[in-house]
Amino acid sequence: MSHVVTVNFATADGTAATSNNNHVAAPRIVTFAVGQTSQTDNVTENGDKVQESDEAFSVLLSSPSGSNIADGSGIGTILDDDSGGDGGQGGGNGVGNGNGHMPCISVG
Repeated sequence: MSHVVTVNFATADGTAATSNNNHVAAPRIVTFAVGQTSQTDNVTENGDKVQESDEAFSVLLSSPSGSNIADGSGIGTILDDDSGGDGGQGGGNGVGNGNGHMPCISVG
């Protein structure tokens, strides 16, 4: 890649919802420097002590500048790490763990 690329990054509720305080919606612009073809971005999840199933949310890319979006949506997963009996250890501990797919842009 011979130029800077930017893309809008956002999340959307799935079974993990911002209204339930599962994760923090933090829309932002992600910038790819010259020569950079991939990067990792984080979504803040809020731990709890509720024993529940893993929860998912969508990751969305839009409005690219300097490139095209090959796949603009993906799934992030918050893994439940609460154990039964003792009230648990805190909240989920993973995002984008391979369930579903992550979005990507084509750089060129």
